[in-house]
Amino acid sequence: MYKLGILGTARIAPKAVITPAAIMNNIHIYGIASRNPTNAQKFATDHKIPKLYDVYEKLIEDPEVDIIYIPLPNSMHTDYCLRAVQAGKHVLCEKPISMNAEEAKELRAASKSYAGIIMEGFHYRYHPVFTQVQKWIKEGVIGELREMESVFTVPPRPEGDIRFQYQMGGGSLLDLGCYCVRILRQLIETEPEVKEAKAVSPDGLIDWAMETQLSFGDSISARVYCSFEKHAVYRSDLRITGTEGEIVVPNPFSPQKNEGGTELILTRNGRKETHVVTGETTFFYQLNALVNAIEDDTYILPTGLEDAIKNMEALDSIYLAAGLPIRQK
Repeated sequence: MYKLGILGTARIAPKAVITPAAIMNNIHIYGIASRNPTNAQKFATDHKIPKLYDVYEKLIEDPEVDIIYIPLPNSMHTDYCLRAVQAGKHVLCEKPISMNAEEAKELRAASKSYAGIIMEGFHYRYHPVFTQVQKWIKEGVIGELREMESVFTVPPRPEGDIRFQYQMGGGSLLDLGCYCVRILRQLIETEPEVKEAKAVSPDGLIDWAMETQLSFGDSISARVYCSFEKHAVYRSDLRITGTEGEIVVPNPFSPQKNEGGTELILTRNGRKETHVVTGETTFFYQLNALVNAIEDDTYILPTGLEDAIKNMEALDSIYLAAGLPIRQK
């Protein structure tokens, strides 16, 4: 049984680790650390977490804790990932793993001599929906790939939200677009070249929206669009077009939102076929993958540090192409 501790009382924590752990027999939510004692006590009571810590460091140093979940602001990810692995823990860190590619590389170098696993929280990667779509692509079901599009938009964030703070790692690309870029990279296992990027940025720092044109090799073009502008509504979809057909995926990053399962739409020879994929939440599969990596030295996490660095390099390139600075503390 692995004991898991949570840094902070972020809203994503229940669905990311607490709910999936409840149906697993090898993860126990052991502790919660918060700088706000009132928040920590309420969170612990609501979710029946036995151990409370008034500072993050006490949880990190507790020898009873095996895994640390980090849902802190982006600007704190790299620092606390390193502290955790130095203390002998395994880490599940919310995306993005860092503010920029250089920071991710520094984390890799500093953590190299420690045994702890660092997993970045791109949970969609472990769901059967992703597996099915990647299988179709590899089998050439829609022929040779030609065009791809990944869109992720959400309603506007509340005033003062950390996503509007540059030094906290704010911006729609790091919040939403990181998913879009990552899923395209991982589906075709190729790195992109940024052809063009346009941002909506009232202050010249924070991108409320970002539209990017990418190319993967000589023959595949891709469009990525993300936004939390004032007029934005929830939209999450993926479209992949080949020489012999097309695949459309609704809610590729949260297929659990699709009641009754995800209806993958496969079009071939002018005919549409609907394939329903069911399963547990993406977070359940993610936690299982982390346990697999801990117990099997030969298992390489698809969302480990190496792939995180490549994704951050792409995101940095998009910011620069849009005329915006990469995220810095």
